[in-house]
Amino acid sequence: MSRSAGISFVAGSYSEWQKEGHLGQFLKAMNRTFAAATDNAPSILFLDELDSFQRDLDGSNSSYDQKAVKGILEQLDGIRGCEGVGVIAAANSLEAIPPAVRRSGRFDNIVTIPFPGRSDLVTIIRQHLKSEEIEIDADACAIYALGRTGADCATAVRKGRAAARRARRQLLTSDIVHALSGSFRDLSEGLQFRMAIHECGHAILAHSYPGLMVEFLRLSSKGGQCRVVGQEPFQTSATMHRDRTILMGGRVAEVLALGAASSGAGGGEDSDLAKAAMLAVNDAGAYGLGQNGALWLGASNTDALLREVFLGNLPEVAELISVAELEAHRRLAPCMPHLENMARALMETGVMTGDRLQELMPREVFSDGAG
Repeated sequence: MSRSAGISFVAGSYSEWQKEGHLGQFLKAMNRTFAAATDNAPSILFLDELDSFQRDLDGSNSSYDQKAVKGILEQLDGIRGCEGVGVIAAANSLEAIPPAVRRSGRFDNIVTIPFPGRSDLVTIIRQHLKSEEIEIDADACAIYALGRTGADCATAVRKGRAAARRARRQLLTSDIVHALSGSFRDLSEGLQFRMAIHECGHAILAHSYPGLMVEFLRLSSKGGQCRVVGQEPFQTSATMHRDRTILMGGRVAEVLALGAASSGAGGGEDSDLAKAAMLAVNDAGAYGLGQNGALWLGASNTDALLREVFLGNLPEVAELISVAELEAHRRLAPCMPHLENMARALMETGVMTGDRLQELMPREVFSDGAG
């Protein structure tokens, strides 16, 4: 950026300044960086690791930290009047930066850069592949890379190549997937199949509703994921029932295919059962769409609402979930051949998307005409 504009670029960071030694040397090193930006104006001064200025939150080194923060504040205030110097900083955790450092006047604009999206990750992965590696399914790799950085993708490609060299063969898509997610193949075949059945249950149910689309399925050593898109920002009783039915689909699929459910649908606050319960609680206690009419017991998706609803022992919540589970069973029961075929196909690669995913979906199965 600075080169294209024909101006100087000066960079510094907490760890770089700290290498100089004790606090006095730290502050002198910081001063030299700011002075270099001023002396070479017009310039861009880039400060990395800005959140490191409040890293010892337990107070074990509080005096050092306080003086370091005062030092950076003095430098920022001093350079504010210097014409031709633009200050840019980066941090991993905005909340860890002392408010005095990031207030307006020192840093006027705060920009959050999200992790790369799926299409961006496809491009990044392809950039790291060699010409002879064009057969790699970059889209499948990108699904496993969601929530990762470009550097993570580069590392995964390198690790994949190392695995391929050890096996004396060409790089495979599975090598990169393994590096990104950990191998679900380390799990028993029975557990792999249960996970695949669970995710495919979600997928078939989502596919059965008009307007929804399954973007991808993936398995990893930590669990599975079915990504569904198309949900509306504002919900009705019908759409919440639909979403609860899809959430119950994994558990119901396990019962249909394996004879019993596992703990996979429950557990944490992000689990299927937790989401289904919260949808029911919102329906009955926050949105005024339940049997009791325009009842409001608390803000949606909050612990306070959960407490109010469950303390009131509203049987409606259990009924809403039960009805969704019965609906999931009704829709999935005729689809068992599709469900098991899809699960075994998912086990082969650990990821499914695009045409292959659509090919394995059931057609014209549902009695209400959906699908």
